[in-house]
Amino acid sequence: MGLSDNCQNMLCDIAVVGGAITATALGVNVATGVVELVSGGGKLALAVSREQQDRCEKLLRNVKKRVARDVDGWIRSEFRDTEAARADIEAAFDELDRLLPTIKPTPAEAVEASFNAETLYQRISARVPGDSLLRTNPNAAKVFRAVITGTYTLVRSDPAFSATLTSFGFERLFANLEAMDGKLDQLTRGQLEIKLDLKRNHEEQMQAHARRLGAQPEDLRPLFDAVERDVPEASFGPAIKEAVEALKARAANPVPLLNDPEEIRRAIEIARERLGHLDTDGAIDHLRKVRAEQAEIRQERQRGEARLAKEEAEILKIVYRWDEAIAAFQAAADLDPSDCRPWFEIGDIRTFRGNLEGALANYQKGMETAKATGNQRDLSVSHTKIGDIRTAQGNLAAALEAYQAGLDIADALAKADPNNTEWQRDLSVSHNKIGDIRTAQGNLAAALEAYQAGLDIADALAKADPNNTQWQRDLSVSHNRIGDIRTAQGNLTATLEAYQADLDIADALAKADPNNTEWQRDLSVSHEKIGNIRTAQGDLAGALEAYQAALDIRDTLAKADPNNTEWQRDLSVSHDRIGNIRTAQGNLTAALEAYQAGLDIRNTLAKADPNNTQWQRDLSVSHNKIGDIRTAQGNLTAALEAYQAGLDIADTLARADPNNTEWQRDLSVSHEKIGNIRTAQGDLAGALEAYQAALDIRDTLAKTDPHNTEWQRDLSVSHNKIGDIRTAQGNLAAALESYQSGLDIRTALAKADPNNTQWQRDLSVSHERIGDIRTAQGNLAAALESYQSGLDIRTALAKADPNNTQWQRDLIVSHWRIAAAGFDPVDHYEQALEISRLLAAEGKLAPVDEYFIPELEKLITQVAK
Repeated sequence: MGLSDNCQNMLCDIAVVGGAITATALGVNVATGVVELVSGGGKLALAVSREQQDRCEKLLRNVKKRVARDVDGWIRSEFRDTEAARADIEAAFDELDRLLPTIKPTPAEAVEASFNAETLYQRISARVPGDSLLRTNPNAAKVFRAVITGTYTLVRSDPAFSATLTSFGFERLFANLEAMDGKLDQLTRGQLEIKLDLKRNHEEQMQAHARRLGAQPEDLRPLFDAVERDVPEASFGPAIKEAVEALKARAANPVPLLNDPEEIRRAIEIARERLGHLDTDGAIDHLRKVRAEQAEIRQERQRGEARLAKEEAEILKIVYRWDEAIAAFQAAADLDPSDCRPWFEIGDIRTFRGNLEGALANYQKGMETAKATGNQRDLSVSHTKIGDIRTAQGNLAAALEAYQAGLDIADALAKADPNNTEWQRDLSVSHNKIGDIRTAQGNLAAALEAYQAGLDIADALAKADPNNTQWQRDLSVSHNRIGDIRTAQGNLTATLEAYQADLDIADALAKADPNNTEWQRDLSVSHEKIGNIRTAQGDLAGALEAYQAALDIRDTLAKADPNNTEWQRDLSVSHDRIGNIRTAQGNLTAALEAYQAGLDIRNTLAKADPNNTQWQRDLSVSHNKIGDIRTAQGNLTAALEAYQAGLDIADTLARADPNNTEWQRDLSVSHEKIGNIRTAQGDLAGALEAYQAALDIRDTLAKTDPHNTEWQRDLSVSHNKIGDIRTAQGNLAAALESYQSGLDIRTALAKADPNNTQWQRDLSVSHERIGDIRTAQGNLAAALESYQSGLDIRTALAKADPNNTQWQRDLIVSHWRIAAAGFDPVDHYEQALEISRLLAAEGKLAPVDEYFIPELEKLITQVAK
C-alpha cells in the first residue's frame, strides 16, 4: 500500500506551498518563488547562499519522507477497517499516480487556497474526470480527500518545517533580489570573473580548514556561506578563524548542572558533540527537533490541564455554581485554544441564565475556533447553537439562516460517511430545527417536509439498532412533530396515526425502564396528544381514556417528587383535560372535581413563586374553568366569584407587561365572562361595562395586527355581546350598529377562508341577530333578507356534514325565525319539525330542546287554521 515516487514528489510541492504561505506575508508571488526555490531553482535561488540552497534540498527530502510516512496515518484515520477497504485504497493510489500530473495545482493556485485545505481539495477535485474512480468509488474519494488535505497542511502544521521556512527571511531576500536585478546587467565579465575567483578561493580555504580540523567540508559550508554573505572580503579569513575557535570552545565547554530535565541536558550535550565536528547544522537541527518535542509535550500538558479544568467546571455546573463553572471553562479554553467545546458550555450556561447576547458571543467564539481547526462537526454545532439564540430572540430569519448553515455541513458529513451514526443523527436534528422555524413562520408545508426528512433518518437509525434507546426516543419525537403539523393542517386522521406511532415507542421505552422518569413523562405527553385528537374527533370516551392514562402517570411522578414543579404543573394540566371532557359529557359534578384538583395544585405553585407569570396565568385559567361550571350549574354568585379571581390575576399580568398580547387577550376573556354573569343576573349596566372593557382591549389588538384572525373574531364576538345588551335595553338602533360591526368582520373572515366552518357559522349568527332587530323594528323585508342569508349558510353547512348536531339545530332555528316572521310559515315550521324529529330519532336532540317537537306541531296547527 503506497504512492509512487513520482506521485510523492508532486505531493511535496503541495506540502511546501501550504507552508510557504505561512512563511511570508508578501502574497502569491513570494510564496510561489519559495516553492520554486525549495524544489530546486527559480529566480529566488540567485539571492540565497549555497547553505540555504542545501537547506532547501534537505527540507524537500524530509518533506518527502514525511509524505511517504504519513499517508498510512491519514488513511487509517478515514477507515475504521483498512483491511476491508484495501483493494479500494490501492486502486485509489493507482488512480492518483495516473491523474496527479494533470490535475495538480500550480504553486500560485495552491497559494490562492489561503490556508483552506477544503478549498484546495475542491479545486483539484473539479479537474477529476466524472468517470474516475476518485469520484465514483466512495472509499477512493475518501483516500483522495485525505491525501490532498493532509499533504497541504503537512508543512504548516509541523513546527520544525515551519521554523525552517520562516528562518530564511524571504521578504529581505526578495528585496535583495530586486536590487540584484538592476545591477546584474551592469556587471562586466571581469567583475564576474573576480566573483568566481573569490568563490574558488573560499572553497579552497574550506577544504583546507576541513583537513586541518578533521571535519567534513560540507559541515563547514554553512559557516563559509554566511561569512561570505555578511562579512567584507578583507575580514573573511579572520572571521572564519574566529568562528571556528568559538565553535570549538563552545563544544568543549561542559554542560552546566542545572535543574533541567534529563532530555534537555542530553540534547545540549549532543548538540555540542556535533559542534566538536563543526557540524553546526546538525547541532541546530537536533536542538530544533528537541524544542519541537518539548513544545508538543508542553501543549499536551496544557491539554491535560484543560481537561482537568473542564472536569472541574462540569462538577460546578451540577451544583449550580455558575460563575465558577464559567471561569473554569474559560481557563480550559485558554489552555487549549483548539477546543471549541468550552465556549459552547459557557454559552449554554449564559443561555440558561437568560443572557442571550453573552451566549451568542460565546457561540461565535466557538465557531471561530471550529473554523480555525477545520472541525466541521463543531462548526455545524456552533451554527445550530447560534440558531437557538436567534430563535429565542424572535429573529426567525436569522435563526433559519444559522440552522441552514448547520444543516449544510451536517449533510456533507453524513454523505461523506453514511455509516457514521453520530453525523446521521446530527443531520436529523438539523432538519427538526428548520422544521421548528418553518412552523413558527406558519409555513406548514415546509415544516412538514423538514420534519419528514428528520424522521426518515431517525427511522433508519432506530431500525439499525432497536436497542438504542436514544434513537428510539428521537424517532418518537419526530412522529410527535409531524403529528403537530398534521393537527395544524386539520388532517386529524394523519395526526392520530403519527401520535399513535409516537405513543407506541414511548410505551415500549417506559416499560423497558419504569424508573426512567423522563420516559414516563414522555409517555404521559403521548397519551395527552392522543386525547386531544380524540376530543377533536368527538370521541369523548376515547379522549377520556387517553387523558386518564396521562393523569395516572403524572400523579405517580408528582407523588414521587412533590418538589418537582414541572411534574406538578403537568398533573394540573391533566386534571383540566379531564374536566373538559366531563363538561362536554354533561357530568358537571365530575368536571368541577377535576377543575378544583387542578386549581389546588396551581394555587400552591403560584404561592410558592408569585413572580412566575406562567403559573399565575395557569391559576387564572383554573378560576375561569370553575366559573364555567358554576355558571352551567346555575350558581351565578359562585361563578362571579371565580371569574373575578381570574380577572384579578389577568389584570395584574396585563398591567405588568402591556405589550404581552396573550395576557391582554386573557384579560378581555375575563371581562367577557363577568359580562355574561352580569347579564344572567339581570345587571345590564354591569354587563355592558364588562363587555365594553373587553371590546376596548380587543379593538386595540385587532388594530395592532389586522391579519390576526383570532383577534378579529374576538372583536366580532364583543360587538355581538354589546348588541345583545343594547337589545335587552330596548336600544334597537345601537344594537343594530353593534351587530352590523360584528357582521362586517365576520363577512371578511368568511370570504378569506370559505372552508372555515366556524367562521361560516359565526356569519350565519350575525345575519340572524340583524334579522331579529329588523323584525323588532317592523322592517320585515330586511329581516327576511337577513334570515335567508343565515339560512343559506346553515343549509350548506348541514349538507356538508349531516352528522353535525349543532349545525342541524342551527337549521331548525333559521326555519323557525323565518316562519315566525310570517314568511311561508307552514313550510318552514314543517322543515324545522322534520329536522327535530330526525334528531330525536337518532337520540341527538338535547333534553333542553325536547320541547321543539310539540311546540312546532302546535304552531303548524295554529298557522294552518
